[in-house]
Amino acid sequence: MMYMCVCVVHQDVEVLEAERKRFEDLEFQQLERESGQDEEKEGQTQQLLREIADYQRSTVTCKERLLTLKKQSTQITQQSQREKDSFLKEKNNLLLMVQRERENLASLERKYAELTGGQAFPNNPVAMKEHFRFLEERRRGSKENSSHLSDTLPRKRSQQALSHYSSSTLGRSLSPKVSMGEPDQPLLPGPQPVP
Repeated sequence: MMYMCVCVVHQDVEVLEAERKRFEDLEFQQLERESGQDEEKEGQTQQLLREIADYQRSTVTCKERLLTLKKQSTQITQQSQREKDSFLKEKNNLLLMVQRERENLASLERKYAELTGGQAFPNNPVAMKEHFRFLEERRRGSKENSSHLSDTLPRKRSQQALSHYSSSTLGRSLSPKVSMGEPDQPLLPGPQPVP
């Protein structure tokens, strides 16, 4: 009886030992799982922190880039406005110059019409060139005519002076014989014509 009790106790001890060992194994596995989960969670946390840091740096970089672009945009807008104002000013100046040139051209065309007897100013470049050539030839011809007249005028003036001197100095008219060209009547010497 005692032996049987000892055997039962021994079996109970073995069962308890096996249960304890199985419990310890389960506990160890649970700890390993929890440890693995903690490590995985830590890894995920670190990964999330790195991603957050990257996003923060990217956000800061984007903000800086946006500020730079905004500043450049403002500068470009101001520069464009200055250039626009300059172009408008130059345009207005050119329009005023064109208006003045048109007025001058209209005045010159009126003077040209007065000088040419109402002839219209040629607008065709070829006709204008021919007209300028015609005016140049006419100017040269006018210069040559004036030069020819200046060469003949002194001679005519000398002849007029001789005629006036002969009639006023002698105080008398020529005799009929002289006027008829008779050689026996001498002539008074008078001034010789200038060659």
